[in-house]
Amino acid sequence: MSLLIASQLTVSHGVAPLVRDAGFTVGENDRIGLVGANGSGKSTLLAALAGRLELDAGDLALRRGLTMGMSEQEVPTELLELTLRDALLEALPETERDNESWKVDVVLNSLAFPYEFHERPVGKLSGGWQRLALIARARLPEPDLLLLDEPTNHLDLAKILHLERWLEDEVRGPLIMVSHDREVLDRCTNRTMFLRDAVLFDFPGNYTRARQLLLEHDLAAARAREAEEAEIKRLDRSAKRLALWGRQWDNEKFSKRARSIERRIEKKKGEVTYVAPEDRRRLELREREAQANILMRCNNCAIATPDGTPLINIERLTLARGDRAVILGANGSGKSTFLRRLMSEYENHGDRIAEKAEVYFNPQVLAGYFDQDLSRLPDDQPMFRFFASQFPVPDLRVRSELINAGFPHVEQTRKIGTLSGGERARLLFLLLKFEEPNLLILDEPTNHLDVDGRERLEDEVLTRELTCIMVSHDRRFVDGIANRFFVIQRGRLIETTSADPFYDSLLDD
Repeated sequence: MSLLIASQLTVSHGVAPLVRDAGFTVGENDRIGLVGANGSGKSTLLAALAGRLELDAGDLALRRGLTMGMSEQEVPTELLELTLRDALLEALPETERDNESWKVDVVLNSLAFPYEFHERPVGKLSGGWQRLALIARARLPEPDLLLLDEPTNHLDLAKILHLERWLEDEVRGPLIMVSHDREVLDRCTNRTMFLRDAVLFDFPGNYTRARQLLLEHDLAAARAREAEEAEIKRLDRSAKRLALWGRQWDNEKFSKRARSIERRIEKKKGEVTYVAPEDRRRLELREREAQANILMRCNNCAIATPDGTPLINIERLTLARGDRAVILGANGSGKSTFLRRLMSEYENHGDRIAEKAEVYFNPQVLAGYFDQDLSRLPDDQPMFRFFASQFPVPDLRVRSELINAGFPHVEQTRKIGTLSGGERARLLFLLLKFEEPNLLILDEPTNHLDVDGRERLEDEVLTRELTCIMVSHDRRFVDGIANRFFVIQRGRLIETTSADPFYDSLLDD
């Protein structure tokens, strides 16, 4: 039985529609992944389904008595001062709060909230715990349909794994989930809707299966469109020839046939197969050649917090050309601190002797750093001026590269601080492209990227055989490109053969 039926749904944000003439149903067994580029309208569609936005056109029929729970991306201001427990209790119907308050404790326990957090104000929780609190609030009234907007944002790997298991084991009903995490989508959904250019494409299967079906659909659509356009050209030639004969010989029969064919052409033009436009945003990298085999060494390197608290002792780590090493560890174990230390050593101690240095970089190394806070980009500078002042290249190339990265000419005077996280991430990758590093130091490089951006980054690293050392909670990205795995265990960095035992250990905690 259908819970929800959408017919010719159109939703806009501003002038242009983000979703146009969409039609789909949601059944009792549907667990739907909603996938699309940053800014494509996924969150807007979810809000419209939840009744929080008005439809511009179309109909939305709901099963009688249908209840929906939605976890938004931002914590409502009125919840920030409430304790975690009170914020969840408020999500229950007022008539149930006295007798059903035990449900709050159950959901807090199932999502692994520490007991000491229960009486802490929501505004004092980290971004990850706030995100889980919003998910718990949406689930608590046990709605018929659960709507999750980017549920893994701000979550570390341990929380993602626990959330994934919770969605599999505890949330058995229908859901619609907006996410860029391909692993979560594959494990927790059985149907996928892609939103592209305001058009919704609906396929059975989890993300990986549906992605293949979308590719096959695109290829078939392109072939059909090519055949249709060839037929239109053939008819157009016939119409012109008949029209010419009608004029030359004053033959109304030829002229009438020409007009008939022209009407057929117009009808065919209005019925041509839709082909999704190519996403012209580019995520590209370049590297400067390095002949050396060993690019970096760590010898008895101690990593500590700024106040001197020990985090990691690295007895020996050697990074060779072509290595793609991932650093794995629990939240707070020192992964990002280690990468920052590497970049600091690269910038300040390039003349160190290999045998004596805690961290040594080969003189041929040009390191490029992607920091998860995107702090390498100045908020107060327009993007064009920043790149034009940083690199001795013609203005025309700067403008061209910005356009290829998804920033039209008219937007290139915008200050970097006004851009979204996804836009700034693409800008930071463009900075790396200009720098042409032969060693990439990547700290959560996929955090702000949509699915297409993540897949393009993987393709760039693998196709160009780039050398990198990275931290990432994106399992699909790690499994796709890493060929060396290092785990932080009890303050030591230990190399292992894969990331799977580390993932398992997080679930066992």
